[in-house]
Amino acid sequence: MALDKEKIMELWNEGASRVKKTAMDTKDKVAAKYNLSKLNTELEEMYITLGMVSHKAYGCQDKNYDEELLRLHKQIDAQLDEIAAARTELEAMTGKKVCALCGKTVKEEYDYCPFCGQKSDAEEMKAAVVVEEAPENKENEEENS
Repeated sequence: MALDKEKIMELWNEGASRVKKTAMDTKDKVAAKYNLSKLNTELEEMYITLGMVSHKAYGCQDKNYDEELLRLHKQIDAQLDEIAAARTELEAMTGKKVCALCGKTVKEEYDYCPFCGQKSDAEEMKAAVVVEEAPENKENEEENS
């Protein structure tokens, strides 16, 4: 059973195409994981900045601090939306859930993240990050009262 040159080349090209697709998929997954990690790091920096501004505002009635706090809250909300989108993109690529706390991929059937212990339930994952109501909304409620 001899293989002709054309059949050998066809098999070779099919194998090379599969390897190329696997490499590209892997590259995309790594890039998505890096992006999610970067976004989470930026979010941590935002929380640190928010804490520092909050501490400076403690006991001070300066309006500039209130405006800065509101700006930081809005920036954090936008970052959380971007993280959720990146997490969804990564989940679609890998077919696995992404832990809301540590960012690692977790098998669908797991109830808890094996890396950090975070509950994997979708509702619990959303509740992992709690953001207080922005001061602007509190002022609007007071005006409406």
